[in-house]
Amino acid sequence: MGKPKLLLLHGALGSMSEFDPLRGFLEPHFETLPFNFTGHGGRRIQPEGFTMTSMAAELYSWIIQENIFRPIIFGYSMGGYVALKCEAQHPGLIGHIITLGTKFDWSTESTDKQITGLDINTWRQKIPYYVSSLEKIHSPNDINILADQTRLMMQHLSQLDYLNESELKNIQCRVSLLLGALDRMVTQEETMHIQQCLTNSVMKILPETKHPLDKADPAILTEIIYSETISH
Repeated sequence: MGKPKLLLLHGALGSMSEFDPLRGFLEPHFETLPFNFTGHGGRRIQPEGFTMTSMAAELYSWIIQENIFRPIIFGYSMGGYVALKCEAQHPGLIGHIITLGTKFDWSTESTDKQITGLDINTWRQKIPYYVSSLEKIHSPNDINILADQTRLMMQHLSQLDYLNESELKNIQCRVSLLLGALDRMVTQEETMHIQQCLTNSVMKILPETKHPLDKADPAILTEIIYSETISH
């Protein structure tokens, strides 16, 4: 019997390469399958952009095309939301969803804050090395266009595409909601609210952990993912 398949879904403005350090820890236990959403990691940007629903549809198509039966999914930040959206639309498709640092509060105030903070020109002045890395990861795409499409996705998510309580109740698989204790983007309150809306879920706080995936200890994260999946 082979190792269980673990699908890895990246965050906003991310790519599957962000999982490279973690995969070395995961692969003794799982067959890891990373994925780039449209416009990310070199996949061509589409003029119509992308929404949470369109990314959930991409995930559904990938699972069906690869004939992956009830996979385990580890979704970082936006990737966790996509996984939940996909399972809500196709109950029973996924075996277990593990999220890390996934933002659930898409109220107008919270969304405006996220959109305002996503400013490539400001980043280029303050953290030029980060912008350079984004340009390399997403080449040949224009990082400014990707950022524009990400802001539109967030706006659409806030207005039309958010997970409502009815959709959350459609989710049949077990969900493990992980959150860094030092995450300044996602609150424990918004994560706890989602946990209470799900029928089979657990919430775990990672001590001394900030929002960026590379700030999480890969050994500790692997231990949690492994224990969560083999115990259920």
